[in-house]
Amino acid sequence: DFYFQFISGDAAFSIIAGDGPTRTIAATVAPVDAGTIDNTGLYPDGATAPLLATPNPGYAFVNCTENGSVVSTTPKYTFTVTGDRTLVANFAAGSAITTSAAPLTGGNTDGGGSFVDGSNVTVEAVASANYQFVHWTENSVVVSTQAAYTFTAGGDRDLVAEFTPIATNPAIVFSQPPTTAGTLLLSSYILPDGNF
Repeated sequence: DFYFQFISGDAAFSIIAGDGPTRTIAATVAPVDAGTIDNTGLYPDGATAPLLATPNPGYAFVNCTENGSVVSTTPKYTFTVTGDRTLVANFAAGSAITTSAAPLTGGNTDGGGSFVDGSNVTVEAVASANYQFVHWTENSVVVSTQAAYTFTAGGDRDLVAEFTPIATNPAIVFSQPPTTAGTLLLSSYILPDGNF
């Protein structure tokens, strides 16, 4: 027997060979044209179905339902196939939040993605070694001085976490040359606090 799953991209579907009952995993999108849901189609009984919902621009994933009941609140819904299923991927008006670090070596950022408008979003910045967080900017304007920045989604945003190097003051070593007799002398150190 042969089974197929619909996937996005240039390929229309993939084919899987196997024995046993054939199950149909169907899914629709609400509202229409709000996004896509991949990997629907025919599956052997007991196979794993990795459905993936992706919002179109201007939308965000809300949940996946079956007969009106929520079965998943994450875009990737993986389950074991035991029978026919008809699912609905629900989307709502949403915003795309992107984050980046400046400079790139200064640290890492987290919390970006697609969010339903009106929901709370928290982005976080974590400084790398020898760097410290300064602030979040958007279009070169400071929007927060907190590393964890929370706001309400209401439009696409491109946020940049600014970092600055932490000044280091290593000890300065003055190495004294050996005497004419070849005896090595102790070196002198100036510590970061200025003491010898």
